[in-house]
Amino acid sequence: MIGKERRGCYKEIMTELLKKCCLMSALFLLVACGATKPAVIGSELAQVKGYEETKNGLRIYIRPLQDKNEIKKYFGADLLKKNILPIFVLAENRNDTAYFLVEPAPPARDERIDNGGGTAAFVSAEDAKKSVYKKDTQLEIGLAMAGPIFWLALIPIAMADYGPTDASKSLQQALITQSLRKQTLSPGKTEQGFIYYQLPPDDSSAETIGITLQATNIETQDVMYFSFTNKLKPGEKR
Repeated sequence: MIGKERRGCYKEIMTELLKKCCLMSALFLLVACGATKPAVIGSELAQVKGYEETKNGLRIYIRPLQDKNEIKKYFGADLLKKNILPIFVLAENRNDTAYFLVEPAPPARDERIDNGGGTAAFVSAEDAKKSVYKKDTQLEIGLAMAGPIFWLALIPIAMADYGPTDASKSLQQALITQSLRKQTLSPGKTEQGFIYYQLPPDDSSAETIGITLQATNIETQDVMYFSFTNKLKPGEKR
């Protein structure tokens, strides 16, 4: 009699555990596959007030994206939670004869480059992609170590080829495809895209970000610098 009661209790425990495992597996797969297709960069990004400067017929307009919904629209995820600030850049060559190469300025190499006194730093699209991959991988490992129930829930997933989730891969791809391409701007040409800044993990204070781009005249090799300062309010980064 006692043996039957124990077996019945054991059966109930295993049934409940199995239900929880199935639920956790379903939730994990839902998160893993819930990728949102990023929107194509359009003219609406430059219609909002940002920062701009014109030198020698070259107009540079920038706008840091600080609204999580807008960031999700173009990247499929909130980059601020991953300590990455996307900055939209539009370069318009209104000069009749000059050709310019526009790109982010190398950090602190020239005294004319102003970092705004902040600790955020420019990162290439490839480095931003690696940072996101590392952060996502750490999150997945952390979830997998949450407890024995989660370990059991991951068994069917672990039997497959384990790697970045679809959402993570989509975000990493968007970081590359949405980035500002390094190319020569001919007279009358406009180029647009995103550059990225790595934010410090501490969100306890306001962060001042110095954003500097450089434009090299292809013929004369003269370099112009376009520097902007943007301040994030406490709690606005994440």
